[in-house]
Amino acid sequence: MTVFDRFINAWLVFTGKPSAEARAAADELISLKSELARLRLDLREARQTVNALRERLQELESHTIQHSSDGMDGLFGTIAAPLSQLRLQDSLMEAGKEISSTSVMTLARHLMNAIETAGLEPIGSCGGEILFDPEQCGPLSTDSSFSSGEPVVVRFVGYRYNGRVIRKALVEEARR
Repeated sequence: MTVFDRFINAWLVFTGKPSAEARAAADELISLKSELARLRLDLREARQTVNALRERLQELESHTIQHSSDGMDGLFGTIAAPLSQLRLQDSLMEAGKEISSTSVMTLARHLMNAIETAGLEPIGSCGGEILFDPEQCGPLSTDSSFSSGEPVVVRFVGYRYNGRVIRKALVEEARR
């Protein structure tokens, strides 16, 4: 700062007028106070959003638990009769009585239908051809490897529940 600048600043202080540095500092202080007020408002809004999202999450969790419980009650109610009949077939077989494979498979179909109706989705069908997807399929033999999108034959059906693969379908090369 030159001698002249110092003289001007001293004169401004003497006459009660702020110096250029004081005006710049005051402007900076006003700018910082404005920014602080905006940030406080943003923080308040963010806290309100977080609280609203927490409440919504609690509602969804509560609904999911209730829905899951209702779904399981319905599923168990549906499969109770076929399971009871399967237990009867099992006890007859243990007692040395002859049981019909047709009646056992009929009961198994009832169980499969009830479980699939509750949301368990099969991936492929036994002997059916699908396109290989490593997220949903696995080779039946460790000697096999497939490219994504390659036609394959399902030997063991896989299962998916709520969009998540629970068990991959086991597949073999499609015969042409």
